[in-house]
Amino acid sequence: MVMQTTRASHDIPAFMPGWLDILALDEGDPMNGLVRAEQLKQLGRAMPFSAAAVLLLGLTLAVIFRHSAAFPVLVVWLGVLAAAVAFGLHKVRLRRAANPDSVPARTIWLSAARALCVGSMWAALFPLLIGFADPQSRAVMSGLHIAMISAGAFAFAAVPLAALLFAGVLVVSLIGMMVALGASWSSFVLIAIVSALVARGVIAHARAIVVHVHAHERLRARGEMIATLLDEYETAGADWLWETDACGLCTHLSPKFAEVIGRPAAEIVGHPLFDPQRSQARNKEELARAIGLKQRFRHIQVGPVVGEEQRWWSLSGTPRFDLLGQFAGFSGIGSDVTEQRRAREQIERMATSDSLTGLANRTAIRSHIQAALDAVSGGGSGGCAVMMIDLDRFKGVNDTLGHSVGDELLREVARRLEGDLRHGGAVSRLGGDEFAVVLSGVNASAARGVGARLVETLSEPYSIRGSAIRIGASIGIAMGVADGATVDDILRAADLALYRAKDDGRGVVRLYEPALHHDAEERRALELALRLAMLENQLSLMFQPIIDLGDGAVVGFEALLRWKHPTLGQVSPARFIPIAEDLGLMDTIGEWVIRTACAWAARWPTNIGISVNLSPSQLVNARLPNVVLSALATNGISPGRLELEVTENIFLNEDGGTRGALDALARLGVRIGLDDFGTGYSSLGYLRTTVFDTIKIDRCFVREAVDANSQSAAIVRHIVGLAASLGMETVAEGAETVEELNAVKALGCGRVQGYFTGRPMLAEDATALVAPARREARAA
Repeated sequence: MVMQTTRASHDIPAFMPGWLDILALDEGDPMNGLVRAEQLKQLGRAMPFSAAAVLLLGLTLAVIFRHSAAFPVLVVWLGVLAAAVAFGLHKVRLRRAANPDSVPARTIWLSAARALCVGSMWAALFPLLIGFADPQSRAVMSGLHIAMISAGAFAFAAVPLAALLFAGVLVVSLIGMMVALGASWSSFVLIAIVSALVARGVIAHARAIVVHVHAHERLRARGEMIATLLDEYETAGADWLWETDACGLCTHLSPKFAEVIGRPAAEIVGHPLFDPQRSQARNKEELARAIGLKQRFRHIQVGPVVGEEQRWWSLSGTPRFDLLGQFAGFSGIGSDVTEQRRAREQIERMATSDSLTGLANRTAIRSHIQAALDAVSGGGSGGCAVMMIDLDRFKGVNDTLGHSVGDELLREVARRLEGDLRHGGAVSRLGGDEFAVVLSGVNASAARGVGARLVETLSEPYSIRGSAIRIGASIGIAMGVADGATVDDILRAADLALYRAKDDGRGVVRLYEPALHHDAEERRALELALRLAMLENQLSLMFQPIIDLGDGAVVGFEALLRWKHPTLGQVSPARFIPIAEDLGLMDTIGEWVIRTACAWAARWPTNIGISVNLSPSQLVNARLPNVVLSALATNGISPGRLELEVTENIFLNEDGGTRGALDALARLGVRIGLDDFGTGYSSLGYLRTTVFDTIKIDRCFVREAVDANSQSAAIVRHIVGLAASLGMETVAEGAETVEELNAVKALGCGRVQGYFTGRPMLAEDATALVAPARREARAA
């Protein structure tokens, strides 16, 4: 506290008082009243010693002149002097008892008058005694005269006006005495020097009093301001002040703290600020060291348990020392940072977790993978596996039912994954419909088993907002550290394995193989090339004829998409169509196929139809009906000549959106065909609720139908019968031999499509094939 006071005083600007400030006689300045009070206080403290000195000098004179005729006069004089001194001491006692903070200027004038009277008594005494003194006594009297000047000036120095008047009248008396005695000039020089020294001492002392009063008053005003601010801070501020003694017991605590803990501050005083047995602390060692070494500390967080709730305080403290330099405790500032800490922890959780599902995000899963790799590298038991999971057919859910349903589906997937892996494994959502799982202490076989179980779990139907939704999952697995020594390496390996799983038909689990790097490079090259294919006219259509088994006539063509790359040559549709689906290009490519197919069909006879395959993404595109109408209108062909083919897999999501899209197309007048019947979902329910014009029997049944007693022959027979009963036509796909042609004809199929009856051909060749029929139609 002494150090703080000294520092504060240094902050006070220096005050240089003038003569009016030193005399302090101006009643208009309130500071002069304070100065006068301080002058009189110091005068009172000096009076007993000064009175004793004056009486002692008087007694000295009495001793010198005890045998002189002037002795009776001197005794009377001493009595009067003693009375005056006693009166002055009495006034001092009264003033000290009153202890006023400010006194009027009149009091200074009265003190100066008393000083002048006492000085005049001494000044009058010396001329009276000089005639009775011998030369030796005169020398003693001169010395006593000078001593009286100094003693009186010292006595009245606190009140400069009184001191100067007292000393002045004695100096005049001394000069007169020296003149009367015919003293040398050196005596007068000595008197001048003494007078100057006395005056300077009086003025310096008076100036010091004025400076002290001004500084003290400024410090007092500043202290009041600080006290007011601290009081407002303690009552209204968010932080609180605390103070402990040398034993660590609380000696002061802001009322604000009582609100924080729900207890009166008085109950905390005399006890430790917090219970270390029921608290946590960041940097406990730092806090303990700072307290033990009595050092300053800042923003140390402690976590006391208040009631049953974990709270967090931030403490800053400074050691206090008494005037003897002994440690007196700590004082400082504290604040409740519980809400800030919780908000920071929430931000940290948001930075490492997925906001939709609550699972770990990509940043957090990287940490899990690194920890698993470190454990394996450090000699831990078993290995670690990283699974990349991609949901099959999730895009169709978003497109048909909306993103809110898609979000609910993702949350349900997350719950299933966490439930399945509750006893081990870190689960995260990387983004979109892609998830990742990290398993520790497993080998490749065990990881494959977990992956197969997850595929089964995720493929179970979901019930969301009254809709039964079916999706699937493909999983790629990479093993650390065999398939990757770093996080990036193992994530890339798992990604490559996932691509292989999706290419292999989805709904499967694939482990990483080194050859997948080469496949990935090829796929990347195909992705880049496919994006340019549309711009550079590399895509084209081939047309495969559909034959009526009754008269052998061509009744239509199926448009087949082909891609001829400048360097790769013909790229199989089985390779590039899944890539186009993944890249989101099928809507654009599909629209081009529809428009191009209709443009060629416009050159054919009106009895020749055209079939176009639709991808699942096209079907759920709201623009599809407008695209179809535009293609028909632009090329001037009737809707009944266009048949749009879909596969059974579109019915995996029983959401009503698929049927709605098909119904909207049917209302346009176009035909709807069901392709590859029997190889997909294979539920007969949708045949009852969805209007199909054609059922195309998959080649796998056609090939085996040659054996009339085979199961496939029976299936084809029943499909034909079912289609006939529902008013649908049947087309047998993939007939490559005369035996297969005769077999499907015998089983009742109305139409056939295959290499035996016609391979895919250029558009010009297809046009030439039906040209005779066109001429005959014109002639008729």
